[in-house]
Amino acid sequence: MIKNTTKTLSDEEFMAWPGWQVFKTTGTLSVLFLFIFYAVYGLTDYLTHSHDYRIPIHFNWELKMPLVTSMSLVYISISPLLMLAPFVIRDIVSFKLMFKVLVIELLIAAVFFMLLPVAKVYPDVLANGPFVWVLNLADSLNLTHNEIPSLHVAFAFTVAYFYTRKRRLLGKILLWGWAFLLAVSTLLTHQHYVLSVMAGMLLSALVIYFMVIKQQKKF
Repeated sequence: MIKNTTKTLSDEEFMAWPGWQVFKTTGTLSVLFLFIFYAVYGLTDYLTHSHDYRIPIHFNWELKMPLVTSMSLVYISISPLLMLAPFVIRDIVSFKLMFKVLVIELLIAAVFFMLLPVAKVYPDVLANGPFVWVLNLADSLNLTHNEIPSLHVAFAFTVAYFYTRKRRLLGKILLWGWAFLLAVSTLLTHQHYVLSVMAGMLLSALVIYFMVIKQQKKF
């Protein structure tokens, strides 16, 4: 009796070494994305900082939300999850597609960052506890402006989409659960507002639909 040794898509390991040939491409694209991100993100923050025009997008009840410093651990988890991409998305075609989606999301968000400079209205809270340093790290990495849409949320949902394409049900639940928890963390760490979070979800959904799902339907 001959055993079937062919792996199904959902049998693939979540993380593995992709091989040098693949990694040369995916690793290069990862570094390129890092430069593109900070160039665009930094520029929009600088331009917004150069003027005083601000618009409020918050609901009054949001200002009563507690500051939960421990949620900053979830908030900053987007960075290591993105850095794992070459070891999770191990085929070049899929990796290039995710790279394009993330860059398009960044460029669209950059336009809105400049068109909708948001007023920061969360009240000052004296944070304490063992996770304050994580919160301070998140604050410094986020710069000052660039509020709507939340790229944290958009990127998290994009990562969840691409990382779950070859996963079993449990993997899908865990990754999508992480993405939703990260969205909540942006509120409980006072980094974003509800409308920012919703806009980030919408941005991710629209770009994925038009660049991935709609294109697949053509074939």
